[in-house]
Amino acid sequence: MRKSPAGRPPKFSEPSRPVTVTLPERILAKLQLVDNDRGLAIAKIVDSSISNGDLSPSLLEIIKVCDGQGLIVIGFSQALSRIPGIQLAEISPSRYLISVQTGTSVDFLELAILDLIDRMPASEVSEIRLLLKLRETLKTIRLKQGVTKAEILFVPTD
Repeated sequence: MRKSPAGRPPKFSEPSRPVTVTLPERILAKLQLVDNDRGLAIAKIVDSSISNGDLSPSLLEIIKVCDGQGLIVIGFSQALSRIPGIQLAEISPSRYLISVQTGTSVDFLELAILDLIDRMPASEVSEIRLLLKLRETLKTIRLKQGVTKAEILFVPTD
C-alpha cells in the first residue's frame, strides 16, 4: 500500500512554485470575487487575459455576443489605429474592439487594410500578420453571409 504524501494536495496539475506579492486591498477584494484561493484567482485571470498560453495576445478572435452574432477582437495595431474613422477600443489588456465611425463602410475598412499591408515595411511582421488575418476574416465573412454593423454607446469619461 502506497502512502500518500503529507501536506495539502497540489493546487495545479503543472509545475508551480510559491511567490510572494504585495497587492492593494482593492485588488485582493476583486480576486476574492474570482476565486476564494488567491493563487487560483490570479491563474484564472491571467489565463483569460493571455490566450493560448503564450505571452503575446492572439491576433484575432471572434467573440460570440448572441445567437449568430459575434464581435471581432484583435491585439493592438498601430497601423490600423491610423485609418480615418477607425478607433481601437481596449476592452481588456491587449484586446481591442474595432470601432467604425458612423458612415464608414466595411468595404472602406477592407480596402484601407489592403493599402496598409502594401505600405508596411517587411520588418513589421506582427502588424502584417494581424492585418492579413483581419482582412481575410472580413473577406470570408463578407463572401459567406455579410458583415453587419451595430452601434456602441460612447460616453464621456471626464
